[in-house]
Amino acid sequence: MEHYLLGIFDTYQLEYNGGGIFLFFTAVVSIAVVVFVLFQIKPDIRKILPVRRIREKITLDLNNSKKTAYQITFLIHRYETPYNKELLKKLEKYKYRKDVDSLDEDTVQLIGKFIEYVRSNYGRV
Repeated sequence: MEHYLLGIFDTYQLEYNGGGIFLFFTAVVSIAVVVFVLFQIKPDIRKILPVRRIREKITLDLNNSKKTAYQITFLIHRYETPYNKELLKKLEKYKYRKDVDSLDEDTVQLIGKFIEYVRSNYGRV
């Protein structure tokens, strides 16, 4: 019984088969080429792969200025517009305080311009 248990630790001579290493490097290079090609066609990847996104309908309640500020900030990070920087600065005072004032007229107009820009250039909000 002892001889059988100690036989587990015996060393065996390895046989080298050159085809295996060639196959490994071929697989690595193939994967690298596929990844490179996918990164090159990244903007068109949604057309190729069936990517399903869950889209929520966002409704803005201008009476609740804190919630509106967070929702618009979420949209700002999703869409690139010329109004992003200015709108982020204006919405800053409505997000991080416990009690906030209602939205001022300039901010409401800027939100309207942002929404119209997104609808006209991206087709959706």
